[in-house]
Amino acid sequence: MVKRERTWRRRLLFIAGLVLLLAAAPGYASVVKVLNTTTGGGIGTSAAVNTFYNAQAGVTSSLINGAVTAADLVGADLFVVNNPDNNFLASEITAMAGFLAGGKRILFIGENSNFPNENNRISGAIASLGGSMSISNTMFDSGYWVATKTNGQILNHTLTTGVNSLEYAAPSGIGGVAGGERLFLSSNLTQVWAGHELAGGGSIVLVADSNIIRDLSVGSYDNDVFFNNMLTPIPAPGAILLGSIGMGLVGWLRRRKSL
Repeated sequence: MVKRERTWRRRLLFIAGLVLLLAAAPGYASVVKVLNTTTGGGIGTSAAVNTFYNAQAGVTSSLINGAVTAADLVGADLFVVNNPDNNFLASEITAMAGFLAGGKRILFIGENSNFPNENNRISGAIASLGGSMSISNTMFDSGYWVATKTNGQILNHTLTTGVNSLEYAAPSGIGGVAGGERLFLSSNLTQVWAGHELAGGGSIVLVADSNIIRDLSVGSYDNDVFFNNMLTPIPAPGAILLGSIGMGLVGWLRRRKSL
């Protein structure tokens, strides 16, 4: 009788641990909103980003025309801003801040020194949202280049998982990126042109080259993988805690079973 009770107790604890792990496990984003801009720096347009995401299984994407409002971002998991045409209004910054506070991600895409106004708008918005990254309005690696993990240009990060090669062209450098949050480097490995940071309860990704949009539908490189990685959710602090508890319970039960 005692042995049976212990067996059931262990089973219940094991189930509880699995439940906590499942509760902590994130799903994947399915709704994308893209600011409809016309500048598009280089040849990468917002319309192309929108088309790409709509072609992904389980993902829906739509363009936002005009000033961004909180209502525009309701239900979205990712907001993409590619070379904004106008300065952001205070109300737009508020809407984006609220979006980040919900644990969501904003992908800002800028360009090189030929697009200083667009870059400055992005840098200003990130600063207003509590971030530290900014575009330096420089230019390097003119012409088309292929960055790879093998040559050291693509750094290991959650957002570069599966990204082994990536085509880009004449980006700008960015500053304010923590060492572990750098994503892509210049061909001489001295300048950063893509990075990530946590801000306002959410996640901001900054890429200073819209040419990476060019190969989204080609498939010759892993540009599409990188954009799909933008849909990877940001674990909430509570989820991390639940996951730790769940893993601890499961591990403890396995050790008990082996005794």
